[in-house]
Amino acid sequence: MLAKSSRNVPDLISAGLTLVSDSAEREQARVLHYAGLNGCRLTLAITTGDLPQIKADLDLRMASWSIAADHFTLLSSGMDAARFAAISHHIRLFTEELNRPAAVLAMRETTKNAVPCV
Repeated sequence: MLAKSSRNVPDLISAGLTLVSDSAEREQARVLHYAGLNGCRLTLAITTGDLPQIKADLDLRMASWSIAADHFTLLSSGMDAARFAAISHHIRLFTEELNRPAAVLAMRETTKNAVPCV
């Protein structure tokens, strides 16, 4: 699991999102909340063990993946599909230690042409 440290938090400033909350809800979970302009929101939940059960609504976009025993669930609202796909890809690469330098460049290239959050 990502250690509770600011250097282990995906920096999404270049995507127009600011970290507003970083909480460890229990020993096996960490939740990061980001906010952007015009009501754009993003949440990254990192859990160990069983996969979390999450229901999606019409405005919610979701992606999930696992690396070893850690499960990553990314949720957004108020965000278009292209921006969510770019940010999701960036965060997934960020979670894979070896790809960190490539992730920053990939996110900048992909998000610069995406539609802004509405």
